[in-house]
Amino acid sequence: MSVVLRGKIWIECINYQGNVNFAHYSGYVDVNKDKALFYWFFEAVENPSSKPLLLWLNGGPGCSSIAYGESEEIGPFHIRPDGKTLYQNPYSWNQVANGLFLDSPVGVGFSYSNKSEDLLNNGDASTAEDSLAFLSNWLERFPQYKGREFYLSGESYAGHYVPQLAEAIVKQAGDKSINLKGYTVGNAVTDDYHDDLGIIQFMWSTGLISDQTHKLLNAYCDSESSTHPSSECNKILDVADKENGNIDAYSIYTPSCTATGSRLSLNHLRRRFHESINLKANKRGASNLDVQVGGWTQGYEGLTFVSVRGAGHEVPLHKPKLALTLVKAFLSGSAMPSLSVQHADP
Repeated sequence: MSVVLRGKIWIECINYQGNVNFAHYSGYVDVNKDKALFYWFFEAVENPSSKPLLLWLNGGPGCSSIAYGESEEIGPFHIRPDGKTLYQNPYSWNQVANGLFLDSPVGVGFSYSNKSEDLLNNGDASTAEDSLAFLSNWLERFPQYKGREFYLSGESYAGHYVPQLAEAIVKQAGDKSINLKGYTVGNAVTDDYHDDLGIIQFMWSTGLISDQTHKLLNAYCDSESSTHPSSECNKILDVADKENGNIDAYSIYTPSCTATGSRLSLNHLRRRFHESINLKANKRGASNLDVQVGGWTQGYEGLTFVSVRGAGHEVPLHKPKLALTLVKAFLSGSAMPSLSVQHADP
């Protein structure tokens, strides 16, 4: 059921059997007269008034932050394999922050526009503009978060969304309600060419392709853009794809499907969510997982790069405890810690 409280939507998840010790809200925020963006907001488990505000954006483009970020990565409620019921995520990021999940741009998840041309003309610049408008209007609904320490986070194609939204916020210097302190992006997509440079070597070094295919890829695809490869490169890429087989490209060392089971009905979800529808650098150091290396960190002036051992593309999905530890350090402005957990821990 959904109950309107002072313009906010509080959601009681009918299929969650358990106690919820934090407030959460959901609804639409108008960007303009035609566009509305959907959100799900979770206050921190303890002392929300003292915790920062953190916005999460998934990538794609086209991936819902509700379906991915909230439901299988960093949100409080995750979907069981039956596709019908929920359970609480013990490593939810609302343990350390007030978490805001946004379906963006319009056309993603439950976010919509009344003009079809808006869906055809979506781009990174308009996405940043709309997300900034969303934030400004959302803060009018939740004025207690105006001026609160604010962080942006996301993954994958949010390597575009997050820094461009950060730039838009910084350029809007007169608005003091958004107190941006920093951002973090996991496995960020920033530039196709540079992102793809190491893929050929990676596939070969991990045994996903044969020596012959490796040689042909280097011969025909090494300087190609993955967005517009030549016909010769495409042919070899098809061979490489067949050699890869039924492997999850987003996490090659895990089973090809995490099996969330039968998908939740879109209409069922709608009813549940909303009835009305020059740098200084330090030495590279290890983060220790008990007696094993859990990952590596490299710090620069204002920038830290972290790798997590054994994680796939969605780090919080595969290594939730480590991800929570890292974001906690990020939000506190402290150095990435040495991680010490039991071998069986996720």
